[in-house]
Formats: sequence, C-alpha cells, structure tokens
Amino acid sequence: MQQQGISLRMAALIAGLPLIFPAAPCAEYFVYGKLIMATNAALTTKNLLNHSGLFQSSVFALLAMYLIDIVLAWAVYSFLKPVHAGFSLLAAWFRLVYIFLAMAALLNYVYAFELLHKPGLGQAHRVEQVLFWAQARSFAMNFAYLVSGMYLILVGLLIYQASYVPKLLGVISMLAGIGWMMISLQPSFVRGNYLPWMMVFSLGEMLFKVWLLVEGTRINDERAGLSGAVG
Repeated sequence: MQQQGISLRMAALIAGLPLIFPAAPCAEYFVYGKLIMATNAALTTKNLLNHSGLFQSSVFALLAMYLIDIVLAWAVYSFLKPVHAGFSLLAAWFRLVYIFLAMAALLNYVYAFELLHKPGLGQAHRVEQVLFWAQARSFAMNFAYLVSGMYLILVGLLIYQASYVPKLLGVISMLAGIGWMMISLQPSFVRGNYLPWMMVFSLGEMLFKVWLLVEGTRINDERAGLSGAVG
C-alpha cells in the first residue's frame, strides 16, 4: 500500500536547500563576528551605529532562516521516517526546540540595537548595556547548540541505520552533535580548555546536506525498500 506524503527525493531536496542559501553562517561569522567585540563595549556600540542596516538585515535573515528551518525539520523527518518513525519524530522535536531557543536568543540582539537610541541613558551605561545584551545572545545560544547537538546525534543514529544512506554520514553526524555539545558546554563546564578542533566535527551537518543534494535527490523509493512516498 502506498504511503501518502512526499518522496525521499523531494525530502532530500528540501532538507539540503540551506546549503545553497547559507544565511546563518554568513550572519554569524561575517556580520556578528565583525561587529560585536566581546571585550570592547565602546567599539561594539560604534560598529552597530555605523553598520545599523547590515546588522538589522542579518537579524531579519536569521529570523527568516529559523522559520524556514521548521520546514527543513519536517523534511529531514520525512527522509528518515522509514528508518524509525518514532525516533525520527523525536529528532524533529529536538530541532523545533532548537529553533525556538535560537529565536528567543535573537531577541537579545534586537534589544541591544534598541538601546542604541533609547533616551535617558548615559553614554557609559549605554555602551555597557549594549555589549551585555549582545553577549547575552551568545550565552543563550549555548543552550540552543546543546539541543542542536542532541538532534544531530539522533539524526546520526537514524542515518547509520538507514539502508539508503552511507553509514559514514551517520558517524560524522553523531560526531558533529558531540562537537556542538562540547562547544556549548565549554563556557560553563570546560573552562580553560579551548576546543577549536571541535569545529571540524561541526561540518558533519554540512556534509549530510551536500550528500542530500548530490545523491539523496537520486534515491529511488522502491530500491530504498519503500512501497511509495513517505510523509
């Protein structure tokens, strides 16, 4: 009996689309990484004032990406549902929790930007508060990355069990999840141990998306052991 829903090919295409439009990495590394100085409140405030349009655009781009990520969570769920519907749904819920936490963390940037023009604040207090709320976003994102790491581990386990996806991608995805969890825990629990090498593992999610676009979109549902579309 044919299942109702989208095919594995379509699910792979939708899930891999962020690779074509990398809004989140661009905003994180090329905008926030340049404008927000963790140890210099005055420079951070000056950067946000001088590049207000860029900062606002990146906030809206991230917000749009988080909303699109809801659809992507469903696509990954649909792609891995044939392996185990329950665990695939659990992974999707972890992704949704991550999205909610990330959107809530983004509000810290919005408030920091509003402080730039808020009346009644002395300049010294203003720059301190701007940096405080900007850093608060980074702190909040550590919780989001922790949940995202759990999501990647679950996805990795599902990939490893899937007959239509290379097992190596499952191992890499699990390592990526562990890497993000270690990075998120570092500020509070692994102080004094800088772990830049863990960022290598974080590339695991990107490799899975590359595979989804290159090979996943060629999957034949019947050859994958399915009777029809999934959804």
